[in-house]
Amino acid sequence: DACDEVMEKVHRPKGLIRYDSFNGVKEGKRKIFTPRAIAYSVVLAALIIFQAFLFANRSDVEALVLRVPGQLYQKVDDTHYSNLFNWEVVNKTAEDIGHIEFKLEGMPEGKIRHISQSNNLVVAKQGLLKGVFFIDLPKHSLKGSKTKLIIDVYSGDRLLDKTTTNFSGPVQ
Repeated sequence: DACDEVMEKVHRPKGLIRYDSFNGVKEGKRKIFTPRAIAYSVVLAALIIFQAFLFANRSDVEALVLRVPGQLYQKVDDTHYSNLFNWEVVNKTAEDIGHIEFKLEGMPEGKIRHISQSNNLVVAKQGLLKGVFFIDLPKHSLKGSKTKLIIDVYSGDRLLDKTTTNFSGPVQ
């Protein structure tokens, strides 16, 4: 390189101008694996292993259910209340997933009513399916102004994902 050319012109040994330690210049040996290089290698290996772990454990399907913002609860009758929810199901696989069904966990008296959706919901491969539904709950199952709901997403009998959301109700 240019530094070695300059050293030749002034009749000095090559390699004196370089990024090295004092002992490296004095002994003429170059240390490849310095403690810093080893530390960076360990950190890089840990990050690669962590990324591989995350990729291997990612779910095939992701569901999201959110209450429509700005909407209050609706009183269906004297004993039931209703909330409107937007939902999304993301299919991360290379195959279509059919017969998508939402079920309320731990609320056997609760009911999900889809709005303008067919009975056979299919999420295309690498696709996204969106929709809207009402959840009706009896008054006695509400726990204050917000009740936490767990919604299971199934394809046939296979559980795809669990998601949580809040049901807005009257203050009791």
